[in-house]
Amino acid sequence: MNKILSVSILTFMIVILSLPKVKAQSSTQDVVYIKGGSIYRGIIKAQTDKNIQLLTIGSNLMTIDNTMVDSVKQEHIPSGYYMPVMIRNKGYFNVTDIGLMIGENTNGFEVETVNGYRFNRWLNLGGGIGFQISDAMLFPVFGSVRSEFLKTSTTPVFFADAGYNFASPRNNVYYYEPFYYPGDEKVTGGFYGSAGFGIKFRMRSEVAISIGAAYAQNRWQRTYSYSGGEKYNYKYTYQRMCLKFGVEF
Repeated sequence: MNKILSVSILTFMIVILSLPKVKAQSSTQDVVYIKGGSIYRGIIKAQTDKNIQLLTIGSNLMTIDNTMVDSVKQEHIPSGYYMPVMIRNKGYFNVTDIGLMIGENTNGFEVETVNGYRFNRWLNLGGGIGFQISDAMLFPVFGSVRSEFLKTSTTPVFFADAGYNFASPRNNVYYYEPFYYPGDEKVTGGFYGSAGFGIKFRMRSEVAISIGAAYAQNRWQRTYSYSGGEKYNYKYTYQRMCLKFGVEF
């Protein structure tokens, strides 16, 4: 487990260090040449037979009448050239995270996905499901609230989740097989909660990437019998830090 954990931490750090390079990759920009000599650069969001809607380099959405347009081209973005990012204030969102869980109780991995509605950058509400694997397989189902602090390409974010944690044992790690009666086992879930902070990197498209860290708590219990019929009940509380890497649409 320690070897797997070391490799996982190394992989996570490589991903984090590569983020600035991913964001800085060159691509193309839309260039609208206006009759009379003016030039507008940015991203064409819509184009009809009447006008062009262009998200400009200051993240302003402008409408250009086609009678004013001389030509429209796509040109390479020079290295280091600033391009606008997509900032959505309202609407549907999806955030999918993968994470590495580290704690005194047990280490493991997680995958979570949240779907919800963005009312504004301060209030994003949704619901999510997850899968966590360590000494046990855990399936949290939860409500989620998220906030973004800045209306810029890079912004701190806050997130908090709370719900119910379904559970399933894994690899018989809590008992010795010769003394165990499979028919007597009962596994139940419990509370799930998580809260943390991160950094969100908005991209030129409507995709954003994020990194963050959170505290998470999982509770579950299991009841089983040894020979002789005596029953044992064990309650587990996992308290862990989670390093997260996410993609948002």
